Order: sequence, then structure tokens, then C-alpha cells
Amino acid sequence: VTFGTLMDRQNWSKQSRASAEANSELPHLHFVDTPRGL
Repeated sequence: VTFGTLMDRQNWSKQSRASAEANSELPHLHFVDTPRGL
């Protein structure tokens, strides 16, 4: 149970970290690329 919980926590932290990076990067890239496109 402990091993499974540790694995679940590692997977959850990886997913939440990846989604957090995507959420923080996408608006920034969109904000930077939009003036260039216009």
C-alpha cells in the first residue's frame, strides 16, 4: 500500500507539475506570439 501510494504521489506530482508548466507557458507564449502575428 505504501509503495503504491508513493508511486501515485510521484505520478500525481509529475502530472500536476506538467499541467502547471503548460498553464503558465501557454498564456505567455500566446501573449508573446500575438503581437508578432499582428
